[in-house]
Amino acid sequence: MQLKYYIVTIEDLVPGEHFLRELEAALDLSFVYEERAHVYSRRYGRPPIDPVVIVKYLLVGYLYGIPSERQIEQRCADSSAFRWYLGIDLDERGTSTGSQHDQPAAAAEAHGSESVSPLAHRVLEEQGITFFVRPQAAHDRTNAELKRDAFSCDTEQDCRSCPLREKCLSENDRRGARKLEHSCFAPERQRHLAHRYDADYRDALKKRQIWCEGTFATQMWGHNLTRILRRGLEAAEDHCLLSATALNLKRMIKWFG
Repeated sequence: MQLKYYIVTIEDLVPGEHFLRELEAALDLSFVYEERAHVYSRRYGRPPIDPVVIVKYLLVGYLYGIPSERQIEQRCADSSAFRWYLGIDLDERGTSTGSQHDQPAAAAEAHGSESVSPLAHRVLEEQGITFFVRPQAAHDRTNAELKRDAFSCDTEQDCRSCPLREKCLSENDRRGARKLEHSCFAPERQRHLAHRYDADYRDALKKRQIWCEGTFATQMWGHNLTRILRRGLEAAEDHCLLSATALNLKRMIKWFG
């Protein structure tokens, strides 16, 4: 058996036309040091992880659709390009930065999805922003004669003496009551849904199908937009922005490349 010895560097193992080389040349992340200087101590504690490396870890995950840093570390084991971009030499371990969780979580844990939505209607209206909402189909699976659309909200009276009580409740409903949720943001939501009959709404829908739907599909397929990785609305916003950043960086490199 004859052994061969090779003298190579990580620089030799990464093709010159690799996307990460083009990204490194186009994206200057030196501003990160100044932005995060106030959270680093030069005198106390162990040597910190380079903040630019942390940002690059995040970018790599969203650029290649890798949902956790543990999986990024696994990819670094057999990807010289990842190691080169993150500044990890061949004899070093690609240690994760600890800024992401491995388990996905819900984004709106403190709010129901419907409340978070009607709230968006109110805030956008207060900001004077015109927008269009495509109504979602509602599925009423009750056996009662009167469906959800037959009701209006009356905050002062109840339905105990209502002459339509028998049509409202099902015969096999032993609770003797029926629960219908009514959001405090319903008026704003109804005003915005009424725009679906306007010509501007139809034009906006066409533009959404051309400009937005394809982008959303690409982000879900390859840029971690299928699930939110951390809890909380602020974290969900960061997640969506990072996904969009990854896609825009790819487009930018392709456009100028």
